[in-house]
Amino acid sequence: MGDSGQAATFLLTIAAGLVLGLAFDFYRVMCGIFRLRWIVMAITDLIYWLVSTAVVFFTLIAGNWGEMRFYVFIGLVTGGAVYYRFFSKMVIRFLRWLMRLVIKVLGSVKKVVLHVLIAPIVWVVRKLIKPVRRMIKRILSSYRSANDNLSK
Repeated sequence: MGDSGQAATFLLTIAAGLVLGLAFDFYRVMCGIFRLRWIVMAITDLIYWLVSTAVVFFTLIAGNWGEMRFYVFIGLVTGGAVYYRFFSKMVIRFLRWLMRLVIKVLGSVKKVVLHVLIAPIVWVVRKLIKPVRRMIKRILSSYRSANDNLSK
């Protein structure tokens, strides 16, 4: 591979490092919001690292047919360092704001669904249950009185 191919691969691995940093910040924000149990956290950690490995693998396949060179590691570390130095705080702030917005929107959707769909159904069911209860009580009382008459 020539110098231009190595430079392209180096830039590709820097981009992969940036993407992995972004993915890790997204993962951190999600874990902070949902407060997962340790077993779920261990499973999601494993999933993160498997996805990260796949990203690096496909980056290497696309860049230099999967050859592991020292500049590949330098590119990944450089991309991650650049991301954390210049973008991480801003991205975390944005992701937290976005998640708060999503939670508010979902809360509003939940209220609308409850008030527009569920509440009328509950009201109708309650209105129907009262007459059904009375009818069942009448049937049971007539059944009991018929049994009392037969036993006498």
